Amino acid sequence: MPDERNNAIFALMGRQLLEETRKPPGECNTARALGLIRGGASLEEKNIFGDTPLIWSAMHGHADIAKALIEKGARTEVKNRNDNSALDWAMRNGHAEIIDMLKTAQGQDAAAAPAQPPPEGQHRNPAAEKLERDLAILKQRAPKFRLRR
Repeated sequence: MPDERNNAIFALMGRQLLEETRKPPGECNTARALGLIRGGASLEEKNIFGDTPLIWSAMHGHADIAKALIEKGARTEVKNRNDNSALDWAMRNGHAEIIDMLKTAQGQDAAAAPAQPPPEGQHRNPAAEKLERDLAILKQRAPKFRLRR
């Protein structure tokens, strides 16, 4: 019974950690997140989209939190439902320090591919890009219809 109770507590702490790392810089309470990690929060807790605390940290540039998660053993290769990993998000948003940490943790050469931040004011959205490609294909394939009156 004590193990079940502890597991439930660690899962709840993991959900709190997930919620904290979801916040953008300036709103995230880094000290609270680090305390949850040190306290044994579940590092692999996921939201409905499959995002983990490490994915959110990489997305928002929470380098201190990402470092603590990696040091505690968070899985760096996990991908969310849109097939994006923490490394994908860090690269997309130009968080070089987190990119280096993740590549080192995954055994990749951190200097092999330097981070290229997106152009000013632009953020890649792979889901939107896929939707645009699919729409273009449908437009090419669909016959032209006319409405009759």
